[in-house]
Formats: sequence, structure tokens, C-alpha cells
Amino acid sequence: MTEFSQGVEKVVRVDTAEGEKRRRIDAYYGNAVIEFENSLKVTGKEAERQLREYTSGLRAKEGTNRRHIVAIASDGILWKVYRTRLREDFSGKPKPADIILELTQEFSLSEKNLDFFWMWLTTLLFRPNSIEATSEHFRVDFGDTSQAYHDCLQVMRKVWPSLKKESEPNLAFQTWKKYLAVTYGSLEKIEGYLDELFLKHTYLSSLARLLIWASLSKGKSSGSLRNVAKEVLSGEYFQARNLANLVEDDFFQWVRHESAENALAPVWERTIAQLQTYDLDHLREDLFKGIYQDLIQPTDRHELGEYYTPDWLCERMVDEMLPASGYVSVLDPTCGSGSFMRATIDHFKKANPKGSAKAQLDAILEHVVGIDIHPLAATISRATYVLALGDLVNSAKRAITIPVYLADALFLPTEVRQHTIGQKPMYGVKFGDKEVSMPEALVKSSELFDISISACSRVAIDHAKEMKETPQRLSRFLDQETDLLKGREDREEIIVSLWEFTEELAALIRKREDSIWAFIVRNSYKPSMLKGKFDIILGNPPWLSYRYVKDPNYQAEIKKRAIKDYGIAPDQQKLFTQMELATVILAHSIEWFGGPGARLGFVMPRSILSADQHTKLRTRKYNASFRLVSYWDLLDVEPLFSVPSCVLFIRKDSDRGDVSDRLPAVEWHGKLPARDVPWKIAKMNLTTAAKQARVIYLGSRDALSTLGGKSTVGLSGPYNKDFRQGASILPRSFYFVSIKDLSGKPDPNRVYWAETDSEQAEEAKKPWDTVRISGKVEGRFIYCSVLAKQLMPFTLIEPAAIVVPVEENGGKLSVYTSEELRDKGSREFAQWMRKVEDEWNEKREDKAEKQNVYQRLDYQKELTEQNLNDRHLVLYSTSGTNLAAAYVDREKLTLRLLLDHKTYWASFPSENEAHYLAAILNSETVNEAIKPFQSMGLMGERDIHKKVLDVPFPSYDKDNSTHRDLVQFAKDSAKAANKATRLPGFPGHISGQRAFIRVQLEKIRAEMDRLVKSII
Repeated sequence: MTEFSQGVEKVVRVDTAEGEKRRRIDAYYGNAVIEFENSLKVTGKEAERQLREYTSGLRAKEGTNRRHIVAIASDGILWKVYRTRLREDFSGKPKPADIILELTQEFSLSEKNLDFFWMWLTTLLFRPNSIEATSEHFRVDFGDTSQAYHDCLQVMRKVWPSLKKESEPNLAFQTWKKYLAVTYGSLEKIEGYLDELFLKHTYLSSLARLLIWASLSKGKSSGSLRNVAKEVLSGEYFQARNLANLVEDDFFQWVRHESAENALAPVWERTIAQLQTYDLDHLREDLFKGIYQDLIQPTDRHELGEYYTPDWLCERMVDEMLPASGYVSVLDPTCGSGSFMRATIDHFKKANPKGSAKAQLDAILEHVVGIDIHPLAATISRATYVLALGDLVNSAKRAITIPVYLADALFLPTEVRQHTIGQKPMYGVKFGDKEVSMPEALVKSSELFDISISACSRVAIDHAKEMKETPQRLSRFLDQETDLLKGREDREEIIVSLWEFTEELAALIRKREDSIWAFIVRNSYKPSMLKGKFDIILGNPPWLSYRYVKDPNYQAEIKKRAIKDYGIAPDQQKLFTQMELATVILAHSIEWFGGPGARLGFVMPRSILSADQHTKLRTRKYNASFRLVSYWDLLDVEPLFSVPSCVLFIRKDSDRGDVSDRLPAVEWHGKLPARDVPWKIAKMNLTTAAKQARVIYLGSRDALSTLGGKSTVGLSGPYNKDFRQGASILPRSFYFVSIKDLSGKPDPNRVYWAETDSEQAEEAKKPWDTVRISGKVEGRFIYCSVLAKQLMPFTLIEPAAIVVPVEENGGKLSVYTSEELRDKGSREFAQWMRKVEDEWNEKREDKAEKQNVYQRLDYQKELTEQNLNDRHLVLYSTSGTNLAAAYVDREKLTLRLLLDHKTYWASFPSENEAHYLAAILNSETVNEAIKPFQSMGLMGERDIHKKVLDVPFPSYDKDNSTHRDLVQFAKDSAKAANKATRLPGFPGHISGQRAFIRVQLEKIRAEMDRLVKSII
């Protein structure tokens, strides 16, 4: 055995032989590395046994709380990291059987991640004394796969259940839930996960405060690390350094409870020791962004609208909008982890190097403000803000407040309401069943309000103990704290309202229910105080469609803002549900917070440029006083967001300009080495092209584009009303099946065995991914349907078999329930549909509560209004980079056809007219015409829907020779396309299949496209 590398953990390496593969299990511990030079030929299980035996000896030697052990298994390419812990029922001296190994990380080594791998490995095993402080390092050390995180959560899970029963921690938890419900729309899906999420937020909040200590102190401490943790998490450390609101009585104060403090002390000691290994003199990044993204969301990030902005884009937007010298007031109304504020503070520090540190600090605090409704975001943003200030914090001569607030930038919270008493405007805040009113003049004075509420909180604590405080004492104390009340005409009125607040707070303190209210009040009023205060507003608002907002009260408020206040919502209800919340926040932010001539820069989903629900923004048909002045198109930058994006630049202006105005647009291109690189690296990998954009039209649709197009509204094509979208045959696991013993057309009276199609089951999203149904089905309920993957240019691949509770009566289709099927004698399929009903009732979402499974299947009569006797059909895909359409003769299909919502369809009296439509819809001319109006995904253009029917091509005329030629080209193309699907080189994926067919039809399509151009 050899020893090397002082200051790192011990490592025991056990080489194992498992067939042809060699595995190595490493454990590190203590102050030096130990390595076995001679490999031991043992099985994987024996290696784990030896590892447990080794670690149990270390546990016995060092004690169970002082150290922790990490294990690594690797074959050189795949790396697995385990944490070790003792069994819950462990007592006495640990034995190998008492050691549990838990997998926390997997890393697959490749050429693409070599740099990160080296950082990850050296951080894990050979930790230097001064690690560069980057978000990736921080993520490795403290993210959701780290030892620090797992140790902390393990202890929190033990102490939280008992503390949750106490009044103050429970009040904090319940209030945290209320704010979270606004952020996520609904908590019902994650109700069973809320305690775990609360502990994650507590962990990250505590970590943020410890990191600020490490930055301010440079990691140096005169006392024990346990005392450091106590001083930091209680707020004493920050109060002594004039940082007033870094640790408040917020949602996460329960860690200061004696039982929690004692249990978590060893965890905080190890965390601080790990923080001390960073280079704390150079904290340049938003260190929390990585783990904030890992820990903050309980569900898919798309559903939450959380798309975090990389550092390079924040820095570049700040440079674009802020002056080269001097200060302007800047607000991020949805600040998240604080990336834009960090970039803004860095810019101001570089742009204004002269003057004292105190003057620079005061200027930044006055000019840089953040707001966020997420319960954790305010804490993280404050930490990011302080880290960005750096040594300027030390120049504070009196207590300062970091201007980052937990509030809803869009609305006053439900605890706050505006009203009048007599003729005086007032604001009311609820305390349980009582409301305290405060004068508008007090609320509008941000500094006075903060100082006053803090003073009231201190007086209320004493009043709760002895009941000896008076309004006069409060008044005199306020005069000691600030000069802002002296000489005011409304002084007495303000004192009366503050005393009422103090008495109510004291009553809550006596009931042990006060812990959160002063914090809530200080933050909730901020949007009211900041009206018209800012020169620059920038950020990345939530990318969340209106339909995902679940709370009915919040929906109503958004609707009011979108329709009544700003008139930015689309007129059609169907489009309104798709409207981005980000658009409403944009309009409100510039109107409410922007001063005269204010400018706004928001990162937005790129659908803003083309989607129908945002037409009023593009065509300036809103009620708000602002105009779009330019934008950046980030479509060709990767990696960036999970959906295409852009940046809109807005100016507050009563003159909205003309819809025909051309706008400067910058198109960005390039591939970055990583998503979160700083601008100095990004700029070496990106190029830009300056363009002119304008509103163009396709029929009545509009888009903002640098491409050519009509400048005026036109008429829709003649077939717009003929095409309909297919039925919502969803969830697919209910209806899409494989059927045994079925060859040819099914016998209506025979019973077949069916089961959920395995491919559809694998592709199903939650909660339908676990649905598997099997059983007998009468042949009369067997049909087929066409999915996107079966629709090719000019032809179909074999349609999918489906079973649905539908029968034809007198030429019309009817949907039957399981009971109705049983009444009709169809007991086998009735049993199938009963299983469907049970699954639907168990797994359906909130929005489906008023909709049973049959109403969903026949939504808007899209199923029952199909006619099985319509023979000549044209189908085209609802979405895709390139449009695909095909003529379908119902009589030539083996199974009866019902159309799914992934296709649009129309029926025609003649086969020739149907082929004519197929030729036009598959043409490159039509395909290119709709490109500026399609929404964009990372793989290219997406939604088509009825956009293609707005292209102005003529109705079919059998006497027109060009039309007849197109019909013949379409028939020839259908034969060639059908033949192509049977060629040996036909690909297995839909995009490759469609491209393959287009290549096979290249010459025909060129001639056909020439004819289409001649008639459009």
C-alpha cells in the first residue's frame, strides 16, 4: 500500500473480476489516500463485503458523526458514486452488515465531457486547497447527487416530522405552500412530495447563507465551525455586519429550533469545511443556478415555466441596455436565482470605478432591485446579490436591506387589498380573520415602510411578554430609527396604523403564530411601492401558458390584466388558453414599474414572433403604452433552452408606432462549449447578422419575420372550412391495440383478444405510462387510425389498429358507455371500457374533473361527426418541419378508418379533386410559404394546423389543364411513394422516412412544384 496527497480522503481500491469486465470500488476517508497495489480477484459482492468491512472499521474508529465515506465503482468509462450510511437500527460498534451503500451519481466518460470529468474527479478525490468557485463545482459539491445534500436531507427527514406539529414551523410551512401554489399553479399533483420539497428548499436556503458567510469572512473563523453555523443561520453574523434582511423569520427558520440545530450541527460543520476549500476571493458566477435548477422544481420544468438564463446572455443583455458609465434604476420582476442582478451589479462596478466603496454600495442598493414569487428564489437571489457586491458590503455604516423581495410582480397577494377609508386610499393586510389598514403614503415610501415594520416587530416582541408598550413608545422608537417620520402631516395617522399592526402581531406572538407575518408584510407591499420607479426592466419571465395556471382566482386576475387592463389577449377563447403568461408580465412590467421612456428587455419563447395567440403584441393592437423596438432571434444558438427563444426589446411610449414599421433584428448563430459560459467565452463562439424584420401575412395570420411575405391581410384559401382536425383518441393506451388472430377485415360478431399496443404504452406520458389493458373485444368495435408516424408524402404506412366504443346507426356514429354496451349485449368490450373508466377516474387531471372519458373521446364531436361513408379523403399532418399529405381511399383499407387529432382531414366527392389537394399540400412552394408562421422546436418548425389552408391556391377546376396535370402528378407520386416504403433502404424513423420518399420523388416534385407556383 502507498500513501499520497495530503489533505484528501482515504481511498481503498478493490479490483474485481466479473466475466470480461473489471470493476474497481473506491472509498475515500480521512486525511490520506491508501491504495492496494496488488489486485484482489474477488466477485463484485465480495468486493462490496470488503468495502463494508473496511468502512465499518473506520466508523468504529472515528465515530459515526465526525466523518463520512464515499465509494466509487468504475470500469474506466462508467463511474458510479455511492454514499455510505449506517442502518437505522444500528447500535454499538458498527459491523460490515451495518453499512448501506446508496447510489448517488453516475458518470459516463466520453470525448464530449472530458473537461468536466477531470473537474469532477479531482474535486471528488484530490481536492486542492483553493478550488475555483464555479457553478459546476458548486453543483458537484452541493447538488442533489452530493454527499452534503444527502447527509443534510437524511437528518432533516428525522427531525422535521415532530417540529411540523408545532405552531410556528407549521405556520411557516402552510404559508410557504400558499406562495408555492401561485408559482406552480396547483399543488395537488405533488401533495405527497411537499414535505420533501420543503426540506430541499430549507437546505438550499441554509447553504446560501453559509456561502455568504464564507465570502464575507474569506472562510476564516475565530471560533468553532459549529458556532459559525449557529451565528449564520440565526442571522447574528449578518446583523453584526449591517445586513438586515439576509436571515429573517421566513419559511425556513425552523432549522434554528434547538432539536434541529443540534441534529444538523455536524452537517453544517462539514458543509462549512467544504466551503473553506474554495477560492473565496473570486466569486464571479451565479453559483446557485445549477443546484437551484436541480432542487427547486417538483415536476417537469416546462410545466412550471422555469427556463433559467445562462450567464453569457444575462451579461450581453445588460451591456446592451445599461449605460457605459453612471447609474440607472434596474428591476428584474421575476429574478429567480438572481443572474440578471449579478450581471447588472458587475456592470455598475466596472462602469463606475471612481468614488468611495460606500458611495458605490449605496448607488447599487438604490438602483438594482429584484422581485420573485417563488418562496426560495428571494433567499437565493439575495445571496447572489451579496456575492456580487463582494467587499463593498464591508463599507456599510448602518443596517442595509438587500432590495430583493418575495412578492408577485403581477398582483398584490391575497393577504393584501386596496380600499379607501373616507376619501383616503388605504392598503389592508389580513392577520388570520382580522385586517390592519395602512395609509397609501406609508406603503408608497419603501424605506420608511421597511424600517417601520421592523420597528413594529421588535416592539411587538416586548409587548407580547409584558403588555407595557404604548403608541407613544413606538413613536419615540421610530424617531430613533429614522428621520423620515419627523415633520410629516400624516405622522399621527401612520403611528395609529402601525400601533394597530404592532398589537395584532403581539397577539400572534402570544399564540406562537407570529413567525412569518412581519416577513410577509415587508415583502408583499413592494410592487405597490415601486410603481413608475425604473429606467430599465430586464429578466426572463415564466414561460407558462394560461391553461397551466390552475388556481381559479389567479386565473381571473390574469384574465383581467390580459383583457381589461392591457388588451393584449387574443379574442378567441381557444387561443387565450395558449397565451403565454410571459406576455402579460411583459405588458404589466413596462406599464406599472417603468418610468417615462423606460426600456425593457425580456427573454421570451420564440413563439411570440409567430403564434396566433400573440398577434396583438406583434400588430400593436393592445391598450398599453409601449412599443416593440427590436429583437434578437436565438434560434440557431445551442445549447440554450429546451424550446427556441428570442429577446424582445420594448420602450415605454404612448405612440405605439405603425404595424408596417420595420424593426431591427439580430439573428444569432453558433455552438457554445457549454450552456452556462460567461460572455467572454460565448462571444468567441457566436456570430450575429443584423436584419430588418416586419409583420408579414398569410391570409389573416401574421408573423414578425426577416423573410419575405405579404404586407397586408389576405383571404384564406377556399378549402379552409372543409378540413377538420381528427378526434382526441386519448390516452392512447386505452384504445391503440395489437390484436391476435386478426387477418383481413374483422367479423363484427366474432370476439378477438386485444391488448394495449406496446409501442404506445412505452411512449405514454405520466400518469398514463402505467396503463396496460387486455381483454376480449367484439369485432364491430375494431377500427384503424392514422398517427403522424404513419402519414407520409402521398401515401400511408399501415394504419394502427384501435378499439373504440363507437357504432354506426343510420349513417351516424354514436359513442356508448360500458353500461350501454352491456345493455346492447356487447359484454366483452363493456368489460374493456369499464377498465378504461376506472383508469380515467383514478388518473385524470384537475381540468378533466368535469369531463368523463367518453366526452374526452368525442371532444367537440370530432369523432361522431366523422362519416364512414366518405370515400375520398385527404389527410395532412398537424405538425412537423415539413408538411406531409396523402390521398386515402377508405374502401381500400382493411379496417374502417377513424381520424385521430394528429391529422387534419377533408372528404371530397371526386378522387381527382382529392389528388389535386394532395399535390398542392405536398409542394415545396406551400411548405416554404408557411415557414415564418410555424412555431419552432429544437428540431425545427412544428405546428401546421390550418396555416397551410391560408395559402391562396384556387379551388379545383376539372376543365383547367394545369389542375389536371397536378392530379396526374399526384397519382404518379402516390404509386412511387408506396413503392418507396417497401425498398430495402427505407429508414425506421419518421423524419428519415419522409425525407427518403421526397428524395425518391425528387424529379416529379420539381415539375409539380413548378405548376403549383404558376397557380398561386
